[in-house]
Amino acid sequence: MSRATILLIDDDPLVLRSLEKALAQNGYQVLAADGYAAAMAAIQGKDFNLILSDIRMPDKNGVDTAKEIQGCLIASGKKDIPIIFITGYSGDEVELQAPLVGETLYKPIDVERLLTVIRDYL
Repeated sequence: MSRATILLIDDDPLVLRSLEKALAQNGYQVLAADGYAAAMAAIQGKDFNLILSDIRMPDKNGVDTAKEIQGCLIASGKKDIPIIFITGYSGDEVELQAPLVGETLYKPIDVERLLTVIRDYL
């Protein structure tokens, strides 16, 4: 079985690097993107199994970014994939309807909890 690939989107370079490292150490391949434009570029011609995205980002928030990526996948005949959001702001998930799109975890991220949630979805 091939390793699952996770699209990781976060505008904070420290969070991006630390989560990328933690996921890779646990056997996942990671497509890392620092925002909307990088995420849209990262998915071109790539298959991935899950989206892990920050909610608050400068260009386009993570909920809208994830919805757009899901739309692209469905339009190209691929299946819907799970989405996990991460945020440091209480209330973001409700305000941006993240619960309708995926699960929300809060920063600072508990890596063990994150890995458990990822395994549940994959």
